[in-house]
Amino acid sequence: MLAVLPVGIGGLNAPAMAGNGVKIITKGKTVTTRLTGTKKHNVKYTNKTFYTNGYERSNFSLYIDGKVVYTYKSAYLEAPCEADVWLLEINNTTTLICVNIEGTDEPQSYELKIFSYSVNKLRMCGDIHKLMGIRWRYFAGPIQAGNNKIIISWTGQESSIGFYDETASFNYSSSKNQVTRTSTINKVSLYSDFGWYDNWGTVIRSFNTYTKAGGNTLSFTARIGDYLRVQRVTRVNGAIYFEVKNTQGKVGWYKDKNKWDYDSNYDPDYLVTGTYFREAHYGC
Repeated sequence: MLAVLPVGIGGLNAPAMAGNGVKIITKGKTVTTRLTGTKKHNVKYTNKTFYTNGYERSNFSLYIDGKVVYTYKSAYLEAPCEADVWLLEINNTTTLICVNIEGTDEPQSYELKIFSYSVNKLRMCGDIHKLMGIRWRYFAGPIQAGNNKIIISWTGQESSIGFYDETASFNYSSSKNQVTRTSTINKVSLYSDFGWYDNWGTVIRSFNTYTKAGGNTLSFTARIGDYLRVQRVTRVNGAIYFEVKNTQGKVGWYKDKNKWDYDSNYDPDYLVTGTYFREAHYGC
């Protein structure tokens, strides 16, 4: 039986993703950095395991200059969480703090938020899950920051293509102290280890594509044996759409058939009937 990709695969047990303008903080270690202006601050986080009536849970705390400025306690029994914290050098005067929390079982125990700190106050300037309209992605983290822009990548899983990396860009406004999305359409990256080559895969069931996501004007019909490139992803009215291109250069969008909703029961066997590509791979 196929199942949901475990958190440990491509998640917090994997090497930390970091890039230009991004620095990951090691749990329990203090980092001295400039957050706003020229003054430097000491930043640290802890994520301690504790037990309630024999159940393992977690308690995350973010410290600045020795004071707790943000906490998160796992809300579910037998649901300890893991966490990552990054510093994002967003411009010459501001460094933001990105906090990613992943629970072991419940999707409601996942968070991905960006904070600023000034005048001795921590302020949330972006809830990435809300901005993206998604929740419960297996790994999320910033891969680039600078020039008031942030690029964040995470691993998701959908029925038609299996699991994949999605990369989105965000802008930061210093005057509003706010992070916003730059586009509703994001880049998709698929894994060559599973047979994808530059995101090209082999169609194993025929399906129609349309000129826009959520539209009804036919672009082209993908036939069994066709070779398509999966390029981008977007969400319209809660549904997930992928953009594909055929070998003739024709581009179209199709709706993913995954019925998975984090607020409802999820039947892993449905992945089998929803698969569109031979190269689709799922966590198990």
